[in-house]
Amino acid sequence: MINEIVEGWKNYIVKTPLVEAEAKRRASICASCEHAKDDMGIPRCGICNCPLAMKTRSMKSECPNPQDKGGPKW
Repeated sequence: MINEIVEGWKNYIVKTPLVEAEAKRRASICASCEHAKDDMGIPRCGICNCPLAMKTRSMKSECPNPQDKGGPKW
């Protein structure tokens, strides 16, 4: 888990075209998710509470949507 967090922050700070394209794709999915929330202007996942800007940039991460709720979306 800590590796995913570090990778997300690293990719947020040092942007590459490949990661940014994937983050944009993931963010568009998160934007319409029923679990997405806004915490004082910071979009977060309502399941794991991660900031979406970093979560979507962690290539080791996957959507934490539970299997009984349709499973991961990305």
